[in-house]
Formats: sequence, structure tokens, C-alpha cells
Amino acid sequence: MRTLILSVLLLPVCLGAYAQIYNTGVLYVSGGTTLYSMGDFTNTASASYQNDGAIYINGNISNDQASLPAGAGTTYLNGTTAQTLSGSAYFRCLNVTLNNPAGLTLTNRLAIGDGTGGALTFTSGLITSGTNTQDVYFYPGSSYTGFDATHHIIGYATKSGSTDFTFPIGDGTYTADMDLTSLSAAADFQVHYTGSGYGTYTVNAPLANGGVSDQEWWDIHLASGSATAKVTLRWNDARKPLKHSDPASLVIAHFVGGAWQSEGGTSGDAPASSTGTVGPGNAVTSFSPFTFGSTTIALPIVLGSFTAQARDCHASLAWNTDVEENPAGFNIQQSTDGSNYTTIAYVKAKGEPSSYSIVVPQESFQAFYRLSLVNLDGSAIYSNIAAVQLNCISAGESLAVYPNPIEAGSAITIRYIVPQTKGEGQVQIFDMTGKRIQSSVVQVNGGVNTYTIPTAGLAQGAYTIFVIGDGWKSDGVKVLRK
Repeated sequence: MRTLILSVLLLPVCLGAYAQIYNTGVLYVSGGTTLYSMGDFTNTASASYQNDGAIYINGNISNDQASLPAGAGTTYLNGTTAQTLSGSAYFRCLNVTLNNPAGLTLTNRLAIGDGTGGALTFTSGLITSGTNTQDVYFYPGSSYTGFDATHHIIGYATKSGSTDFTFPIGDGTYTADMDLTSLSAAADFQVHYTGSGYGTYTVNAPLANGGVSDQEWWDIHLASGSATAKVTLRWNDARKPLKHSDPASLVIAHFVGGAWQSEGGTSGDAPASSTGTVGPGNAVTSFSPFTFGSTTIALPIVLGSFTAQARDCHASLAWNTDVEENPAGFNIQQSTDGSNYTTIAYVKAKGEPSSYSIVVPQESFQAFYRLSLVNLDGSAIYSNIAAVQLNCISAGESLAVYPNPIEAGSAITIRYIVPQTKGEGQVQIFDMTGKRIQSSVVQVNGGVNTYTIPTAGLAQGAYTIFVIGDGWKSDGVKVLRK
């Protein structure tokens, strides 16, 4: 046995960085032993392989050995290009560590654990599962660590056993984890997340008419055994917009017999919160598509798009709705710092999917805009935020700032030449993120204008300075505070 291991270890020396392990006999990695495969790892149907130590695999994996034992060791997938797992029989390991930023693609099952323990560790990269037979399978007692938005399973994950489990799945950019809890017996549950609408929205009471999210759903499948379980779902508006205004009315929606029905559950999150949890719901006896539902308002209240752009020294806003259920209207909100908003206009809702537009004055070089969609019950949800930078520079003007760079604590002198009087304006200083840091009121007369502006509050970094008034602004000058 030891001779075989040593001969395998010599392959990278003989064949270079792309040496492979191709096992047709007996390969046993004993405890305390480390084996490296700098290329592909192939385990044939006639082979006998068990890992009780540590094996590092840089290439692709193929396993045809039936009933591969979990062993007692750890398999490290640490390639630098995308790795694949294939073969006719599942690849089982006690522990697996994925440390490949290019990720792992499954065309065969990756099985984790020995029935009492074991773990999948996400260090770097995503796992992509193609079909329900090419999943990540967690044996009873197994677990995972390192799950987040950049480390999860895209596709199918299966959990065996009777314990509560959070499925480490997502869409490649955001997590979409969900919980199965209070299992009545040991069973195999397989879960797959789909980031699109299911397509059928007939509802049964107490779900509200149209009260089912058409943005995403989870397919929960009882793959083996017989058990009931409770479902908990998590929303993230960055992943798919839920746009709810009454979280107490949120429930788990379950597609059964051609229609959606409520499986109970609720949410303790704040109205219009961008992330949150619904559930656990009732004990479910059958499994199929699940998503978010509401018993009092239609979900989602869908804002199709919201855009803002400069137009003749004003901000031109446009938006459209895909669904309008019980809307009152839209508050147009403006901010100069991206944090504190003021309502500057109101547009009444039409009550059906529609397009809207409005032009509003903008006094600063840069401003931020959002919509507050107000429902008939007074609750509100918010749109995305859009920024507008004005570009209405008059000819014959010049702006100079000195000294540049700025010394700590010193004042700056601004020389602004204009062909004619503009009246009251503001010297505004923005940081490189577009946030206004400082503003001073000045009078702009025809000819040469000179202003002394204190800069004691400026931290080290780069800034842009403008003189801005009602419907006009100067060109910007970049300065550096040393």
C-alpha cells in the first residue's frame, strides 16, 4: 500500500505540473498522510479508493467506483481554473474544502459526511449543480461553514436525516438560503432556488388576490422517506424585490393542486425592510413550489423601472409600474447627500400598470432621487435611488482654486470669472463619492469674483469644487487636501 502511494506522489515530478492520478487498483490515503494531485483525479469502476488523510486535487475529478466510502479524511479542491466533478457513481468524502475562486461544477453527486459527521467548507468559490442528480448531498450529521454571497451552491442541495437544516443555496450573486425545521422523521429533502416567477397565480383564501410574489420560488422535493416539515424563507430586495408594506400579513405560499395556498408563518421585520424572514410556517405534508405570500395586500407592488437624468438644468424623472394594487400616489423625494430625503413633489397613481414622468428643479450640482409609493392605507415603500449631475455650463466662464494642494487647516481662495451677474450661489465641495461635504453662500457678479473659503473640516483626499446657483453651475475644479 505504501509503495502505491509513493509512486503516485512521484507523478508530478515525472510528468510536470499537469500530472494526473488515474486509479485502477487500490489507493488508500492513511491518516496523517497527504497526497497531491496536480492534475485530474480519476477513480475507475474497478478501483478501491479511501481517504483517511488529506488529498489536494488541482484538476477535474471523475469517480466510477460504486459505494465509495466516506473515509476519515479531508479532500481539498484547490485548483486555479474551474474544476468539474463527473463520473457514474457519486463522489463521497467525510470533509471537503473548496478553495478555488473559479469554482466547482457538478455533473455527478458530491456527497458529504459518513452519517454521523463531516463538513463542507467554503473557502473560495461557488459550487454549480446542473440537475437534481448532480447535487450536493449532506448525510445525517454533516454540516457546512463559510456560506455567504460569494460561497454557496447554485442549483440543487439535498439534506438527509431528521434535524433542522438551512440550505446553503443562492443565485451566484446573492444568498437564497431557506430553512426546513421540525421534521417529523428522517427523510431526504432536496431544494432548488429559481430566481423567476412560477407562472401560475391563482390563489386560495386567505391569500389576497394577487398576493403571491412573481419574482422567485423554491422547489422543495421530498426525495426519499416520509416526513412533515416547516418552511422558512428569506427575502432580499437586492436579489428580487418583495416591496412589502405589511410584514405581519406575510405568509409562506405553497403551490398545490394548481393554485397557491397559505402555509402560515409571519414576519417580525419592519415595513419596507429590504431583507427579512417569513416563517416558520405550518407543518407541511406535501412538497412542491414555495414563495412569499400576503393575506391582506397584493404582492409584489412592482415598480418596473425608475430613472433620472439632467435636462435643461433640471432633473427629469421617469418610472413605470408593472403592478398597482391599492396605490395612492408617488412622493418625489430629493437629497443632496444620498441619506436625508425631502419630498418635493407628488404624483397621483393611476391604479393600473402605467408610465410616469416629472421634471423637478435641482439647485445643486449633484442630487439623489427616490420614489415613495404611498398605498391607500398610508403605508409606503421606496424605489431604488438615482443620481443626477447637472451639465449646464455657461460659455465665457472660468473657475480657479488656490492653493492646490490644500494645506491642513488653511483657507482656499476661489476666483470665479463670469460675463454677467448671476446673483446668489453656493460654493460647494464634493468628495469623490459625490457626497457634498461643505457649502458656502456667495454672490456672483459680472466680472471677477474672489471668495475665501475655510477648509478646516476637510480630511485628506481628493475633492471637486463648484459654484452652483438656481439653474446654473460652474465647471468643476479638482483639488487635493494633503
